[in-house]
Amino acid sequence: MDTIQFPSQANNATHWIHIASNDSVDGLILHISGRVYISMEFGNNSNASSSGQSNMFNMYKRRHREGLSVLIIDPVQNVSENMSSLVHIVLHKSSALRYLSTIAETVLVMPSNGSLLPENTSGHSGIHLIARQSGSIYVSQRRPMTLGSLRLENLGSGIVQFQTPRLRVRTILEAKALGPGIVALQAHKLQTETLHTIAASDGDVYIASKGLKSSFMLSTMDGTGSINYYNKGEIYKLSYYLTWLGKCGDHDVSMLSSGTIHAGAIKCDRTFVYSLGPGNIIVDGGVILQTSEVGTKSSHYKPLTITHIGFTSSHSKSYRASTWQFRSPPPYSPISLQALAVPVS
Repeated sequence: MDTIQFPSQANNATHWIHIASNDSVDGLILHISGRVYISMEFGNNSNASSSGQSNMFNMYKRRHREGLSVLIIDPVQNVSENMSSLVHIVLHKSSALRYLSTIAETVLVMPSNGSLLPENTSGHSGIHLIARQSGSIYVSQRRPMTLGSLRLENLGSGIVQFQTPRLRVRTILEAKALGPGIVALQAHKLQTETLHTIAASDGDVYIASKGLKSSFMLSTMDGTGSINYYNKGEIYKLSYYLTWLGKCGDHDVSMLSSGTIHAGAIKCDRTFVYSLGPGNIIVDGGVILQTSEVGTKSSHYKPLTITHIGFTSSHSKSYRASTWQFRSPPPYSPISLQALAVPVS
């Protein structure tokens, strides 16, 4: 289990759910609060069951969109903020988890042999991870990953954090912060056909990489938060001698509100900026820069809201993007439900 160590004797607030290897479960919808660990182990062909208090959960399957078979886990009784909880879900089938929706603080334990997530697949076999309410998702993989498609989505106030040394996504990689929470992706090398980032409300998106390659990028700001592309917080000298974070073919940037898009470290062949709101855009124009503006705006670089990295009169400017301090996965222990009610600052 890599760096995760499980105690031999679990706390009486810890509950186990086993999903058999012959059970056709592609995803999980977790309506349970507290902390959840999801791991994969070979063997043990028991049917889906829970240990601890047998009346703790209701579990039933449903056919989800795209033909996925998901297991929905509901609490049997109402929970109190004074309670503490840890649920450990064990999948006994490798590469089974394609869909996860959770309101809990959720850790995906990536095994050294096999995988929780379907890798080296076509674009038709995608992965979709969603955090809701105060829920969070932590994924940390020590080896490179190749995925068909990947969608990271945060609809609440928690954190969706995905880390791997190298990531190749065959079709589309989406990172969406549609609530006040965080979506953060870190990969030393990152390659995808399409990269789409969206921030709404006051949510933030962070893409940290030293080598990003994408044929097509879309960055959409519809809130007061920020979208940030950066190289692990390093300061860049914005000049013609800059070692770029990454490259792309086309980059479509949409500013619909008052947030900030930091994309100056990405050098693209063509950049198109549509600006409707009063936000701030920092972008490298690359070979071709096109703009379309509506409304009244303020900016660093008048008369536009765009700071043109690599263009005359701004190429010598120094700049630091907002960064995210990636966190270690939460410990394998029950968590107070009251603690999960605290939003990310």
